[in-house]
Order: sequence, then C-alpha cells, then structure tokens
Amino acid sequence: SAGTSRPPVFDGSRANFNSFFILFSGWVAWKLHKCAVLLDGTEPRPVDPATIFAVQTGEAWEAALTHYHDWNARNRQLYGALIQSMPSYLTVSLFNDFVNDGVAAIKFLRDNFDAVDSHCRVWKCSCSQNLPSSHFWVACIVLDRSYQ
Repeated sequence: SAGTSRPPVFDGSRANFNSFFILFSGWVAWKLHKCAVLLDGTEPRPVDPATIFAVQTGEAWEAALTHYHDWNARNRQLYGALIQSMPSYLTVSLFNDFVNDGVAAIKFLRDNFDAVDSHCRVWKCSCSQNLPSSHFWVACIVLDRSYQ
C-alpha cells in the first residue's frame, strides 16, 4: 500500500536489481531522508576525529565528533532498512560481512548485482560523468554491443 513503512523487497536476481534500487532509493528519500545522501554517495564516510585531532578538546573536536556519530547512526539506519529488503540468503551474507554498515552493504550489492559488465564499467567511469542516468543505460547497451 502507498502508506507502508516497509522498504521495497529485492528478490535476489540480477535482472531485478536496478528496479529494486530505484524503488529503494525513493523509499529512503521518502522515509529516511537524512540517509539519502549516504545512499547516493554525496556525503562520504567521515574520518574518525580521534585519528586527526592531536588535542581532543574544543569546538572543532566536538563538531567533528558529533558529525562522526551522526553519520554512523544514519549508516546503521540505512543498513536496517536495507536488511529488511533482502531475501534470507542475502540477509545472512550482509549481516556476516557488513553488519550495521549500510554504505558498504550497498556497495557490495551494486558491485555484485548491478546490470553492467566490465566494458560498460570502464565506459561509465571515463565517459558518463555528465550524462543523466537514463541516457547512460542506452549508451551502455550500444557500447556493449560494439564489443561483441
């Protein structure tokens, strides 16, 4: 239903991953909007402030520590939403390898289920920076056929 609080469910197939990821991204933007920047990669993982501040006091330290803890809390929340979306075999894998790390779990899924091959990955990295994602997929299909 339209008012559901549960995230969309992934069936575990490579063919359906992109559809799932689009729906999941929309659900995160709707329900967990503060986690959306982690999911889309626009807010990178912060460095642990203890490793960069020689003196661990003052306003800069407190701000960095607050940001670090806030980012990690949102990352755990993203993991919780993601784990609810997975089939049981992926739930176990994600728990064993990425417990409470939503960003790493998403990277794992994208690396293993995204519908691109090595030719397309090379092209995507080097040429698609300024293309909308809808145009990228068409170009990727055309490029992939040129390698056959």
